[in-house]
Amino acid sequence: MGGVSQREPRLVAEDFTFYSYYNHQIVTTASGRRARFFEPNIIELDGNLNAYRYEDKNYAMAESVLIEYTSQGLYQILENQQLRSAELRNKVKIGTDRRELSTEFARYSHGSNKLYTDFSVEVRTPNSWMDSKKGFEYNTKTRILSLPGPVDGMFYGVRY
Repeated sequence: MGGVSQREPRLVAEDFTFYSYYNHQIVTTASGRRARFFEPNIIELDGNLNAYRYEDKNYAMAESVLIEYTSQGLYQILENQQLRSAELRNKVKIGTDRRELSTEFARYSHGSNKLYTDFSVEVRTPNSWMDSKKGFEYNTKTRILSLPGPVDGMFYGVRY
């Protein structure tokens, strides 16, 4: 996906909020400062990005995101095409109402169903926090989060 910024985008949106609907209900929102759409299947987003999926209360935030879709044109991207891969950069936060993961870089691959990085990561829940200097791997199908060691952390309210 490299080299996108050197090309001329087909469409630019500034100070945007995108809505995705299903059965006349909002299912996701995404907002930020600038979105650039490149043919045939890449979107580059930057500036305080926030995305939220209402069904499972998932959110993602970052300073910049580069997304590749399976589409063959801008029209297909706008028609909810499948995400192929994404790179999230700078002040990345991914979470739910129960936990939050923070790092400076993360990559998602639909082919492997994994969100991962080798950058430092911090994971917080209401009852714990964990740090891994070697990154993480999260399988979106199995919902298993792996943190390579050594891992520092604290669990609150745990009794032995």
